[in-house]
Amino acid sequence: MAQVHTKSFGRAKGFASHYVKFFLRLGMLVFGITAYLADNVRNEKMAAAGTLGNYVFWGFVWIWFFGEMVFRVLPFKNKSRGCQKQYKYAFQNTGEPDKISAPKRFADALPVAGLWLISNIVIGGLCFGGIIDAGIVLLISLFYSVLDVFCVLIFCPFQTFIMKNRCCTTCRIYNWDYFLIFTPVMFTKNIFGWILFAFSLVILVQWETAAWRHPERFSEKSNMALSCANCEEKLCVQKKQICEAFGGKAVQGRKHKTAVKF
Repeated sequence: MAQVHTKSFGRAKGFASHYVKFFLRLGMLVFGITAYLADNVRNEKMAAAGTLGNYVFWGFVWIWFFGEMVFRVLPFKNKSRGCQKQYKYAFQNTGEPDKISAPKRFADALPVAGLWLISNIVIGGLCFGGIIDAGIVLLISLFYSVLDVFCVLIFCPFQTFIMKNRCCTTCRIYNWDYFLIFTPVMFTKNIFGWILFAFSLVILVQWETAAWRHPERFSEKSNMALSCANCEEKLCVQKKQICEAFGGKAVQGRKHKTAVKF
């Protein structure tokens, strides 16, 4: 009985942390758009943040995301199982080898990398062509950050249409998120944005190093910690309910019927 209570508590904490992150990021995006429009109406431009003239707000955004990445890069045990699987302490050997090699798992993720490369080439071209300014680029990164949590909580097109993984816990690109979010800030002349991008690159390298050196940690076949029985968040249950509410249906993942399709 105590075990059930503990898992329920862990699940509630998981839901709460994701929703706090979602609404906070959404609030940042809305405030950022408002500030950007207000600055342009007043025709005010500030060199440190493009046309975004609220130092306090953007200072908070920087501190918040830097803090998130510090929390992500360190081996804390109260994080989502999806990002903990890179660590040795989170590995529970099933004794069964995984038949999918590290190169094959990486190949499954390459279409996502390709799409991201194309989208950022477009953003970079628009930025260097003077069509969009640094303020728009920063807002794009904030928009990406909202989409990141949307994929976790509601619907993930990468999971459903490209990678076909069972859920976030088994996601091969779970820790790519900050790198994907902050890639656009490469095109700004903002040192603080560059710091966030550099930190996200550190997280990406840490993740990929573990994925290639210890592929057994990333597979539910060889790592019991990634099984449904050991999941404390059950985000897939919520995704399924939302999908059914909007007339969607579950589609077959890699031997698991938990991905959703509209």
